[in-house]
Amino acid sequence: MFFYRADIPHESRNEFGIGAGYTTVAVKTLKDDACQTEALALLSEYALLKDVSHPNVIRLLGACTRGGPIYIIIEYAEHGSLL
Repeated sequence: MFFYRADIPHESRNEFGIGAGYTTVAVKTLKDDACQTEALALLSEYALLKDVSHPNVIRLLGACTRGGPIYIIIEYAEHGSLL
């Protein structure tokens, strides 16, 4: 599996009105030569994260699971491990 760090643009509200901001996220995907077992493990992780809401668990922000590579977008853990 690969982890990427990305900055996603978004609108944010501040005391001066609406402005642009960025959220740093981690993107988890499979290597090109990943086997079926690894793909199923990533999909299982996605299924778990979409149903869990706890302050000590990385939050799922989005996912792409159909029609191509699997991508899971999660909170970026700046001082922690994503494993």
